[in-house]
Amino acid sequence: MIIKRSYYGLFCTIFFVILLILKMTMQIPVMTFVIFGIGFLGLADTLYVRYRLKEKNNLDYITFVIGALMIIWTLAELLFPH
Repeated sequence: MIIKRSYYGLFCTIFFVILLILKMTMQIPVMTFVIFGIGFLGLADTLYVRYRLKEKNNLDYITFVIGALMIIWTLAELLFPH
C-alpha cells in the first residue's frame, strides 16, 4: 500500500504530540528542540504539499492547529524566557 504524500506531515505531527506527551510524563531523554523540530518539519511538509503540490486532505487542519500552537509556544518562550 502506497501512502499519499499528504500524510507525511500528519505523521510527523502525531509523532511530535506523542513525543511531547512522553517527555512531560515519563521524562524521556530527548531534547525538546529536537521534538519541536519534528513538529515544525510536519507543519512545513503539510504547507508544501497543500499549497505547492495541490493535494487536499481534511486532516491537514489538525496539523495547522498543532502548528499554530507550536508557533505560539515558541514565540512565548522567546519573548518571556524563564
